[in-house]
Amino acid sequence: RKRVTDKLKGQAAVELAKVDELKLHVQHTRDAVTVADVQVATAVSAEDKADAEQMAMAERLKLGVAFSALEGAKEVYAINKKARKARVADLDRTASAEHDRLEELFELDRQHFIARLHAAADDQHLREGPRGTRGATMRAETAAL
Repeated sequence: RKRVTDKLKGQAAVELAKVDELKLHVQHTRDAVTVADVQVATAVSAEDKADAEQMAMAERLKLGVAFSALEGAKEVYAINKKARKARVADLDRTASAEHDRLEELFELDRQHFIARLHAAADDQHLREGPRGTRGATMRAETAAL
């Protein structure tokens, strides 16, 4: 379970790092849009203004793409987060079922051991007759182990 949960935590960390990287990219692109808008507002000639408007439009397109990528990364993280939680819950259920199965097997082994111990004592008693000694019975119990 620990190995799997560590792997899932690593995947989550990678996804969060990607989200953080895209947030930073969106912020830089917003800054570029602001700079382009200032250039449009301060352009002196019509030609400079047209060039600045084209640059501003390009930066806005880049911002749209960056924002879409950020939203997509957030969605992927949210979906995978649910999948990771489900996986951990499944591991817990499996571990619990395995624990229950091992307890059942242990109980069956214990019952089988006790039955063998009693059978060995009964066999020893039959071989020695009604006058069997305590020591002989103990040896039979020990031999059955």
